[in-house]
Amino acid sequence: APGEQAPTAGLVSAGDAGAPADSPSRPARVVLLDTGRGVRAATVQRWREELGMLPRDELRLLSWQLPAEPLPLRSHDVLGPAGTDGAWAHVERLRRSAWRRTRRAAIAATARAAQAGIAPARLRQVGGNADKVANEGLSARFAAAVLRSRDAAQVVRAADVVAPVDLRSQRAAWALARRYPEADTVSTVAAASRIIARLHQQDTPSPTATQD
Repeated sequence: APGEQAPTAGLVSAGDAGAPADSPSRPARVVLLDTGRGVRAATVQRWREELGMLPRDELRLLSWQLPAEPLPLRSHDVLGPAGTDGAWAHVERLRRSAWRRTRRAAIAATARAAQAGIAPARLRQVGGNADKVANEGLSARFAAAVLRSRDAAQVVRAADVVAPVDLRSQRAAWALARRYPEADTVSTVAAASRIIARLHQQDTPSPTATQD
């Protein structure tokens, strides 16, 4: 589409959504962390509303997955296998294959347990173990990828606030808070919205400042 940038390795962008050059106040610079699949433009709009962002404010995303469509973001770095080289993608395929084998083994074990008369609640607990392990592994890999990325480091250092949008990205937020204390990194979108509100209040001129 006209004006749309082609994706590059590790980077997907839907164009510059920043403030105009003559904006009277500096935009708030917000970075979100996400491990979810198929993010859409409507999701980005919902995030902006939940954060209380103004049109001039800049929103950047560090994610594990490719989006479902071009997103209205200042920038978007994809740090998972789809955004990196083939060697890393091959490693990820091996990990997924191992997880599928673990999952199949867990399902087979629960079926045998059902025949032995084990309670359904216990079956659900056993069947969910593979999912729990997979989520914890993804959380750790995303955190490591964020810390490894030079692009992510540059984005985070320039941010006013950094926040995760899902549970699996909270570990990355914790790691960033320790490595880059200059950025105000929080654990929830609600906490980020309070920081953004304070930034907006600081940009609002006092009545006495506007008087002659």
